Amino acid sequence: MPHKLDQVSRFFDFIFASGFTFLAVMFIVQMITHDTGINPEYIVLEGYYIFFALFMLAASLRVEILMVNCGFLKSILPKSIFYAFLASMAFGDVAFWSCDVTGSVFAILVVLNFLRYCGDGEEPEYEKVAADAPAAAAATA
Repeated sequence: MPHKLDQVSRFFDFIFASGFTFLAVMFIVQMITHDTGINPEYIVLEGYYIFFALFMLAASLRVEILMVNCGFLKSILPKSIFYAFLASMAFGDVAFWSCDVTGSVFAILVVLNFLRYCGDGEEPEYEKVAADAPAAAAATA
C-alpha cells in the first residue's frame, strides 16, 4: 500500500514546477519592463529556472528515466533536502518581489515535507521494496 501522503509529494513537485515557470516568465518580463538590458546573472538564473521547471514537471509526472536515475526523489528525507535546495534557488534576486513570494511558498513546502518525514513513521511501499531488493537478490544468487 502506498504511503497516504504520496499524492501530496506529487502535488508539491507540481507546485515547484509551476513556481519555477512563473519565475522564468517574470524574469523575462522584468528584463523587458525595467529595461535592465542583458544581465549575465539573470541569464544564468533564467536557465536554472527553466531547467528545474522541466525537472520538477518530469518528477511530478513520474517519468521513468528520471525516477530510475534520481533515487533521491523516491524517499522523503532526501527529497526534503532537495526541496530546500530548490527553495534557496528561488531566492535568486531578493530585490525582486516574485522571488520573495515564490521562495517563501517553497520554504513552506520544505517545512511541510520535513513534517511529513517526521510524521507517523510509515515508509512508502516502494522504499520497503527497494530496501528488501538487495536481500532478495542475494538469496536468489
